[in-house]
Amino acid sequence: MEQDGQVKAAVCYACFSKDVTPISEDILTEFANAAMPQVTLSVKKSFIDVNNKKLARNRPNWNAMLEECEADGIKTIVVPAVTLLSYNGFDALSLAKEVKRKYSIDTYFIYEDIFTGAENVDPEISFYGMIQDYLERQKKQKKKLKKIFAELTENED
Repeated sequence: MEQDGQVKAAVCYACFSKDVTPISEDILTEFANAAMPQVTLSVKKSFIDVNNKKLARNRPNWNAMLEECEADGIKTIVVPAVTLLSYNGFDALSLAKEVKRKYSIDTYFIYEDIFTGAENVDPEISFYGMIQDYLERQKKQKKKLKKIFAELTENED
């Protein structure tokens, strides 16, 4: 991440699967501040939603976070991992790019160390998105093949 010496306010966001018990917003804030590899951002508040298969615009805390960012002039969202923004990694990166374009708010993914405010980040995002898309296709293909195999072995009995 770029460093200009000035500590800037940020917010943290995570959307957990509906099958998982989410952590508290306070713990997420503490985690984000402890896990970031630099000191130019300070997470002031965290927002958590549940059911990461919903579109972001249908998540109440996502929308509340964007409104608060605009009202308070916060220009960075910190997300622990791409998959905590969206179930599909490619969708998460597209959403981060949309937020940057629409609201001029950058996103920093801690685990992947991707910051949309960095210079020349587009090739990195495109590459990561391509890998995520490939993995999603592989997962669907594996599920399809398992189903076919199960049906064939069922018919054998």
